[in-house]
Amino acid sequence: MTRISPSRLAHQTEADEEAAIARINISKFSWDTILLWLLRLSAMVCMARGLTYWMELLGLFKIDFNDRVTFQQIAIVFFAGMYCFTSSGLWMTASWGVVLWVITLAGEGALLIFEPILGTHIDIIIDLNTKLSSLPYLIFGIGGMFCYMLLSWLTKREESPSKV
Repeated sequence: MTRISPSRLAHQTEADEEAAIARINISKFSWDTILLWLLRLSAMVCMARGLTYWMELLGLFKIDFNDRVTFQQIAIVFFAGMYCFTSSGLWMTASWGVVLWVITLAGEGALLIFEPILGTHIDIIIDLNTKLSSLPYLIFGIGGMFCYMLLSWLTKREESPSKV
């Protein structure tokens, strides 16, 4: 029976670890992974947006929820629920999460477009009291949608290159 010295055993363990790391292809580029992280990032943004609507609903900002116009109250309640549901769907990478994402973006866009027609001056988010509060999220959301479509196409192409 041969004895292995402690220094040689340590060297052998290091070599085994290096071989294991080499087997894991760290440099493997995957569109699927990038798509996953886009959806997770979007989920975090949607959750933050939903929580701001919940804070508005609970009256944590200057204007009390009960002092708002009925249309504003309806929009706040709608988006408080939708953003949180959207966030959970996007985090789980479920197809219904993306559908809810499109619906909430369309709702935000509709509020910006139809606000002058309704004449209620909807300034829902935080204390900015301006339409520009929804604009950065809409830009991020629409850009995210285009990135989602592109990454979905690239992921599908990566899975079956001969069929696309």
